Amino acid sequence: MCHFLLAILSTLSVLVSSCDKNADLPDNPNGTFVRYAKDIALPSKVLGMNVNYSIYLPGDYVKNKTKRYGVVYLLHGYGDNNNSWNDQYLRITSLIDSLEATGTVSPMIYVLPQGFNSYYVNKYDGSFDYMKMFVNELVPYIDKTYRTIADRDHRAVVGYSMGGFGAMVIPSMNPSVFSVSVPLSMSFRTDAQYTTEPADGWNKQWGSIFGGYGLLGEARLTAYYKSLCPLHFFTKASASSFSRMHYFLDCGDDEEQLSVGN
Repeated sequence: MCHFLLAILSTLSVLVSSCDKNADLPDNPNGTFVRYAKDIALPSKVLGMNVNYSIYLPGDYVKNKTKRYGVVYLLHGYGDNNNSWNDQYLRITSLIDSLEATGTVSPMIYVLPQGFNSYYVNKYDGSFDYMKMFVNELVPYIDKTYRTIADRDHRAVVGYSMGGFGAMVIPSMNPSVFSVSVPLSMSFRTDAQYTTEPADGWNKQWGSIFGGYGLLGEARLTAYYKSLCPLHFFTKASASSFSRMHYFLDCGDDEEQLSVGN
């Protein structure tokens, strides 16, 4: 996993590079520099609740007050939280440190948002518009609060499992906001898999989000589900609309049923 993340971050360093511009923004919401800050609350009007995020700032963030950076949004998996990228298994901050030290990657800002179990999309009935919050509240807030390069060419979304689905869908649905999509072992199914998924799994994990809760077979394949499924929205007719997006898709050899869709 560490070698793979190294390759990913090296690629992102080329696509989401840093530059120098005038800046007059606070170092972080608390007014003091903390390179890795955890569980910062973003009050969301869209969701009507606080959304936590953690953030890892570049090591040279306080040395040059005019320097701005590209931003990488790191999305966690189902059942995890905004700190999971830096838990005992992944330790993403240690990897970033080592890559920056050798000059393998350029300094970037890494934002780790709380994704709940939303699959990072708007719920079909409008009761939990996570993607709307992400694009309309979180991204502008990060750009306002930190010294970012606030354009699509310097924003990437990376995610694993459920976060991989978000890393695919959020940039694809918002190409004016993001330019890089990196889904890792993306959690989603083919139509055939969804139609035969056990009822408990379908209703809890997908039906409540995409619609079709309590339904069986092909009735689960709602129009809303298809609008968010890459096997449906990537077509020959739509290809040109994704031509400006950089995709890097990976799935582990032992991911079992995830390997089919990926």
